[in-house]
Amino acid sequence: MDFTGLNLSYYQFKSAEEINDQFLSVLTSLSNGFHTALQEVLQKYALLRSSGKKETLKYIYISYLRSSIIIQQPTYRIDLYDENRFADLTDCFSYWDVGSFMNQIYKDIYVLEMKMLHSDDPREYHVEKIWLEEAEKYAITLSSQILSIIKACQGKVDLEGVEWYAGEFFDKSKRIITQ
Repeated sequence: MDFTGLNLSYYQFKSAEEINDQFLSVLTSLSNGFHTALQEVLQKYALLRSSGKKETLKYIYISYLRSSIIIQQPTYRIDLYDENRFADLTDCFSYWDVGSFMNQIYKDIYVLEMKMLHSDDPREYHVEKIWLEEAEKYAITLSSQILSIIKACQGKVDLEGVEWYAGEFFDKSKRIITQ
C-alpha cells in the first residue's frame, strides 16, 4: 500500500488470520444470505425460462462488486446464464449482502478517519483507498472459502450440470465447480 504523506502508524491493519477468524464467526449468516440470494435468482430464472426468454441454466457467476465498498454496502452479485452467457441481453441476477463479514472494515477505519480530522493533511481519498485495500483482503478470504458456502446450499438446491465461477464482476473469474 502506498499512502505517501499520511501517517498511518496509529492504524492497525487486520492480518489474514484475524480476517479468517472473523469469517468463521459469521459463516452461518453468510451461508444463509447466500442461500436466500440464490433462491431469489433461481425463482427469477424459472420465470424467464417459462416465458421462453432463457434456456437451460448452464452457468452461475458469483462476483465481487468493488464499487459496493465505496458506498459502504459490501455486496456480491449472483448471475445466472444459459448457453448464451454474456451474449444474452436478459439479465438474471440477485445481490448477496456480505456486510456481516466486510462491514468491520468501516468500523476499524472510523478510528482512522477521526484521527485524520486532527492531522495536518486529511485526505478523504486515502480513506477510500484504505477501504478498498482492506476489502481486497476480505474478498480473498471469502473467495478462498466460497466452495464451503456453495456446498452448504447444494443439498438444498438441485443444480446438476451447472458450472460455477467466482471472481470480480466481468473481470477475473475462475471456474470453481463443474458438475
